[in-house]
Amino acid sequence: RVLTYSLNSQLGFMVVGAGIGTPLAINGSIAHAVCSVLYQALLFMGIGAVLHRTGTARATALGGLYRTMPLTMIFCLVGGASIAAFPFLSGFVSKSLILSASGYEKHLYVWLALLLASAGAFLHTGLRLPWLAFFGSDSGKRPKEAPVHMHLAMGLTALLCIGIGVFPAVLYGLLPNDVAYEPYTVSHILSQLQLLAFVALAFALSVKLGFFPQAARGLLLDTDWIYRRPLSAILGGMRYLVSGSWRFAARVTTGRVDRFIAGVYRAHGPQGPLARTWPTGSMVLWIAVLLGMTLVLTYI
Repeated sequence: RVLTYSLNSQLGFMVVGAGIGTPLAINGSIAHAVCSVLYQALLFMGIGAVLHRTGTARATALGGLYRTMPLTMIFCLVGGASIAAFPFLSGFVSKSLILSASGYEKHLYVWLALLLASAGAFLHTGLRLPWLAFFGSDSGKRPKEAPVHMHLAMGLTALLCIGIGVFPAVLYGLLPNDVAYEPYTVSHILSQLQLLAFVALAFALSVKLGFFPQAARGLLLDTDWIYRRPLSAILGGMRYLVSGSWRFAARVTTGRVDRFIAGVYRAHGPQGPLARTWPTGSMVLWIAVLLGMTLVLTYI
């Protein structure tokens, strides 16, 4: 789920680039689509290899895997560094296009939002996930290293992440807009390294001082707050009202039905007047009375 959330954040970069709409921003969105596919695939393959060997992909249930899965750890670190936009990796040469496009167009708040999103991606995917899975508290698990075919796939993807970062002109030459752009300027590199260094320092201090939040089951509410909180309360109130009305109606109806059945039983039950056995003479008398009344009514 952490990787899925990070995928959503990378899609946000592409949408922002398309929204800016300049040739440089469009190039950035397309380049970032290519680069994000690579490093996201590398991260998913790394966690998939861990799942294959340990039976779980929950990072909080892991820890200490660097001892027995060092190559998988290295590949995951490359993916995490790429999503964090470390210089000389693929994420840097694509994100810098979008960041520069927002800066050139004087979209200050957009630029700040993208900068914060980059810091967040580095924190929760580039630092927290590898820390919990491969370092952190030792889980006691000692799985085997990932199979060779998994290493080949991860290695090829890691090489592409590094190759695009080292030789960005190859990727830039495939983009639709002919825009001159140099990602490796002193200002670009220093600003990105400063951002990453401060995020890493904050993470290290939080772990060292015990401020790093312990993993716990919970709900991270977003727009689902609407149906998890107020709508749930409304439905609960409606359920209470309906169930109370049903109980009241059932109690009233049941009482009336019981009284009706009791009345029928009194009339037609074994001791009821309509269930008594009448003598034969009485029946003959009633027949004679009825015949007499018929004759009287006929001839009057």
